[in-house]
Amino acid sequence: MKISIHVATPHDAAAIADLVSQLGYLASEQDAAARIASHTSPSYLLLIAKKEDQPVGYIALHVYQVLHFPAPEGRITSFCVDKKSQGLGIGNDLLQAAENFFREKGCYRIVFNSNLKRISTHQYYLNRGYQFTSKHFTKLIENPVAT
Repeated sequence: MKISIHVATPHDAAAIADLVSQLGYLASEQDAAARIASHTSPSYLLLIAKKEDQPVGYIALHVYQVLHFPAPEGRITSFCVDKKSQGLGIGNDLLQAAENFFREKGCYRIVFNSNLKRISTHQYYLNRGYQFTSKHFTKLIENPVAT
């Protein structure tokens, strides 16, 4: 089984939309295409994994400077391996590619959020050297679109 990882393109929009839906979020193919386009600046990277040319996972990355650290922080903003392809090492390959990207960008650390209900996912990260270090708070904004 050969897994390839490459930068996502608009041709991957349908697959990205499907994978995002597996996480429980809504995304049409058009939404996914727009989000792929938003990941083209140097501080973003969206990678897609394919098994025998079929999309089986993705990882979305963002590098940014925070005020309280001397170097940039790398954030995994979204990460999914197709339910039918989990346990094959695809997530490990994507995570390794992310860590390599963040190292190349000189990041101080890698951060991400994981929904409280994803217990097995939490153990996956802990098994790969990540630590639970903080609580994450959110507040939905009723109308996030500026007029």
